[in-house]
Amino acid sequence: MSDASKLKGIELFKNIDDRILASLAKVLREEHFNDGQIIFSEDDKSDEIYFIFSGEVEIVKTVNREAGIAQSLSSLGKGDFFGEMALFDKKNRSATVKAKGEAVLLKLSCKDFYYFLKNDAQIAVSILGGMLGSTIKRLRETDIGYATIYETGRLLACEQNINKLLANVLGKIMEIIPGAQNGFMALWNEFAEMFEVHCSQGFSTAGEIALQKNDAIIKWLKENKERLVVEDAAKTEIFGRNALPRYCGLSFVVQPLIHRGELLGFFLVSNRSEKIDISRSQINLLSGIASQIAPVIANAKKIEEDQNRRRLQRARTW
Repeated sequence: MSDASKLKGIELFKNIDDRILASLAKVLREEHFNDGQIIFSEDDKSDEIYFIFSGEVEIVKTVNREAGIAQSLSSLGKGDFFGEMALFDKKNRSATVKAKGEAVLLKLSCKDFYYFLKNDAQIAVSILGGMLGSTIKRLRETDIGYATIYETGRLLACEQNINKLLANVLGKIMEIIPGAQNGFMALWNEFAEMFEVHCSQGFSTAGEIALQKNDAIIKWLKENKERLVVEDAAKTEIFGRNALPRYCGLSFVVQPLIHRGELLGFFLVSNRSEKIDISRSQINLLSGIASQIAPVIANAKKIEEDQNRRRLQRARTW
């Protein structure tokens, strides 16, 4: 890579002296990846660090090798880096990383980094210092994430009433998303053929959460079944400002609850007047919470259907 100015777009390099960046740019290799393409696989030899110049990557960990089952751990975007443990422990890769959409990465070999460490300590200290700060932040966010996931699991194990369970989980979600003023959880009602709110926080009246069968958010969820993060509703290109329901506010996050491909419901957190400051790790945490509670909702739904079926059978025998 020859254009050192491009490195300023990466968080780790934005405050580094131009002279250092010019030297670094000479040894960074630009690589392009297509959607789903493997960057490196779990157990591969580790001897490079990657910086994300554009696009996103997904980190995946094998949880059952015999069955071929893997779990998505997190996703990283522009300005992030990964694979840095190759600098320190020389062990094989602990997870698989693949591109999410088109991605452009900058690769730095450990050999080149050690050259700088030996010949230009200023470069090495600058990069290592930035990496250390980012790694500590990730570890702190991971600790919060594990604690939240654990607490959610405890609630799932202890609470039998589905409405109380959803209310408790919503409370946890509101705690971990800074700036969240309002929130609700809605589940699909097959008989009414629409989503129904089961719990909420921050809304003064039920009328503020008037879910319509084909409002912009519900229509989008049915079509995409994906998480939606809107920092500024007035500037979003997905919807027109007037098309959004009142409950969205200025800034909002919508997380679908999906089990085996079926959209069971969703939860939404919003702020009416300010932007919600949500990090990528917090977005990943929301996905983790959703994946935990979706099977419980599916099971509760099945139990309810079985009960209704038995009632119907008894009614017919009378």
